[in-house]
Amino acid sequence: MFYLNLKLTINSNIAFFLKIWYNMLPIKGIGVNTMKRLIIFILAITLVMLTQINYSTDIKLDNQLSASATSAIKKEKESIEAKEETEQEANNTQEETATEVVERVQTTTNYYSESEIIRRSNDSLGTAGRIYLPTINLNVGINYANFYDDENYNAQEIVDREDSAAYFQFGSKTTIADHNYQGFNKIINLSIGAKAYIKKSNGAIEVYQLNNKFAGKNISADLTDSNGNSVQNMNGNLIIYTCYGVGNGIMVTLWDQIA
Repeated sequence: MFYLNLKLTINSNIAFFLKIWYNMLPIKGIGVNTMKRLIIFILAITLVMLTQINYSTDIKLDNQLSASATSAIKKEKESIEAKEETEQEANNTQEETATEVVERVQTTTNYYSESEIIRRSNDSLGTAGRIYLPTINLNVGINYANFYDDENYNAQEIVDREDSAAYFQFGSKTTIADHNYQGFNKIINLSIGAKAYIKKSNGAIEVYQLNNKFAGKNISADLTDSNGNSVQNMNGNLIIYTCYGVGNGIMVTLWDQIA
């Protein structure tokens, strides 16, 4: 290193000049050997002093290098801590953003009415559309059907298919019927005031509200209650029914159109 080379150079130069001085020195009253010993002693003292100076310089330089290394380590540590803080802030921002998105989606979903959700749905429609009963988690395609008094009767064929209920006009009332084992048994659990939605094949939404529910009978060309009263004489624009119990027993629901 530089300070080592400097030390050797200084020591060599001093020794060189001391040697010249020794050869040129006039000696008077002092023996040659005594003078030589004196010069050697002075030289030794000088070399010791120079060595101490260089040693002090070495320590100072070493301290400077140690301080520099400590500073570099401190800066590196601060850089790592700053990077970790930045990454944590980024993660927090991402989490907050994700939470905001979820909250917006939830708010948007809650904002839509049931009829709007149904209108936006991509469920397949029958020839007449699709009926939705949200409170009992039931929806099924509805298809135009010809009833018993029509020579092209096909109601049985329609209700036998999956995801297919018969949709027909029964007297003054629109009527929907399907097998109980294909999900229509759920209408037993409907409560008065429940809503039904019919999404027509043209996209229009009709809304109905339940006003009556009872166990009845399917007798020939009419639907009655247990006392024989015809549904045609009861309030309501829509009938939804299915098989119930044994024989010709049925579960009948009557609905008023409200929208």
